[in-house]
Amino acid sequence: MTEKLIRCSLCNSENLDNSVYCCQCGSPMRKGIPLRVRKGQWIVVVVATLILSLMITSSILFFNSRQTIPLAIEQQSQITPKNAQIKPKMLEQVSQPVKIDKTPFDDRPFTKEIQTTKNEKLVVGKVSIINSTAGIITEFPAVVVSGSWLALPTRTCIGGDKWFFKVGNGQAIPIEGGLWGRGDALGIWRLAGEKEFKGPDFATWQQDIPVRLLSIKTGQLSKPMLLTPSGVQGAFIFSSLPTVLEAGVFLQDGKVVGWSFGDLLNGAYMWTLGNDTNLLFENYVDDFYNETFAGGREEFFFNALSRVGDSSPQKQLQLFAEGFWVQPKLTPQDTPLYLSPETVYPYISKLVKHIMDQKAYQYVTTLADEPLLQETRDPEVLMNVILATEKIYGTERAINFIEGPGADILRTMEEGKVESMKLYLNLYVGWIKNLLDAEEISRGWQVYNRARPHFKESPELHLLAVELALAERNWTEAESLLYQREYPVELREIKMLLTDRISDLKGQENKIVIRFQPGSRDIPVKVSVNNSLDHDFLVDTGASFVTVPYSTVEALGLEDKMSHHQQEVQTAGGLIQAKAVTLSSIELQGWVVSDVKALVIDLPNRPGLGLLGLNFLNSFGLDLQAEEGILILEPK
Repeated sequence: MTEKLIRCSLCNSENLDNSVYCCQCGSPMRKGIPLRVRKGQWIVVVVATLILSLMITSSILFFNSRQTIPLAIEQQSQITPKNAQIKPKMLEQVSQPVKIDKTPFDDRPFTKEIQTTKNEKLVVGKVSIINSTAGIITEFPAVVVSGSWLALPTRTCIGGDKWFFKVGNGQAIPIEGGLWGRGDALGIWRLAGEKEFKGPDFATWQQDIPVRLLSIKTGQLSKPMLLTPSGVQGAFIFSSLPTVLEAGVFLQDGKVVGWSFGDLLNGAYMWTLGNDTNLLFENYVDDFYNETFAGGREEFFFNALSRVGDSSPQKQLQLFAEGFWVQPKLTPQDTPLYLSPETVYPYISKLVKHIMDQKAYQYVTTLADEPLLQETRDPEVLMNVILATEKIYGTERAINFIEGPGADILRTMEEGKVESMKLYLNLYVGWIKNLLDAEEISRGWQVYNRARPHFKESPELHLLAVELALAERNWTEAESLLYQREYPVELREIKMLLTDRISDLKGQENKIVIRFQPGSRDIPVKVSVNNSLDHDFLVDTGASFVTVPYSTVEALGLEDKMSHHQQEVQTAGGLIQAKAVTLSSIELQGWVVSDVKALVIDLPNRPGLGLLGLNFLNSFGLDLQAEEGILILEPK
């Protein structure tokens, strides 16, 4: 008789119909029968339980560990150091070219792949920002997420009309477009074409779950941290941080939920749009360039900086000046350091000084009417504009500029005001001294009175008033002015010289003082003849008589009064015959000698000039100080 068989529902093995437990796996063959554990199976269960417990414990320790986990980094290119700034290299000397930075930042390698906690590869490559005119502006590392997306700080991309991404020795891939809005500190940008890189996706940041930062510089994970939102930046939630973090990505459950950018951009930027496979970009790279750069002040500054060595310093200065006529397109936060006022203004100052050293003053004077000067308010630029204006147009024009457009700058200037005011005073002092040398005393007083309200306390200007009074031979006024105030040590020598001049002038009262070039044999004077004709003479103590040229006789209408007989006269050229005429008067500095005999002689090579001989000079006592250039005539 054949026995009836039944199959185990668990292992499908055949058992006798009356079996209670399976002969193969030991599972119950009837409902309601308890599970029977075979001999040895208890050991398996206990071991499995222990293994599971150890795995759970290890996971807890892993996520709460305070130690970073070193991960392997594949060598590729170079990476940005922590304190790097995105800017073109600018040389201190404007005479040498200033080149846009085309070199990586240091010798750390760009990461090609970094292992994440989920055994996924984090792809890091190099972004190159290129300007079609200047070439590479800058290069920096960036992470690819969700196959083809890159988070890029706005400041790093300014000025580039073409962007590329490259991993290792692979082909450079253009960056086509992305999500970015005006005022956003960063955007998310997509690679062009169909190529996608294997790596983690991005996911929406969960605020209540800790994140860990994976550094793209060292490949190390930070300890878990909780971030607090501080604001919204486009598709990102911004979180301010007490310290600057290294550049990297924030991870939750193996997915990228945020970015940090080190010194390039402070804070953490967390993703809000999830892993949307249909995510579309709204802006092209061209749109970004036009929105942030083209036609704005930044583009003029960039062109000026990038053309160093390719164009003259004058052309550079012109580009800077033109830039100040248009408004900036960027906020201060988005403006790259190399285009910021802190960088550009000192460079303009050096450029202006370089042009001044080349004596190309005309290019600096044009800044007097430019908004560049009003906005920079740089004391060195202001002083160079003043000096260039003086060189080209004279002292008066330079002072007019200071008291006109430059007055507002001087009023609000914090640094360099003392030096600027000193230059201002020196211009007035130099102007008055030049007028004294030219014996334009009346004009000198006008300039002094113009300067005095601005420099009431200036002892140097006050001494010039003493000199003006002395030039008018008004020793009384000069003495009164001199002793009105005290003078610093460096001016006491000038005060003593003026004191001596006042004393001399006192002694010369009621005397004729004739000044001439010290050491010269010629002593020129101007006299009035017959109270009607001003005439130039030379004092000649070796001549017995006064002489006048025939043209003077004609001008006075004395031809008919000349003597008929001629007199033999000894001259430097030998004996000559000359007629004589009587002049009714000769007046010198208010002193008049009447009925003076004069010989009519045209002096060789000195047409129109006469001589004051002894028949005039004998009316005075003579004190000749040839070395000092003074002749004093004391009436007898």
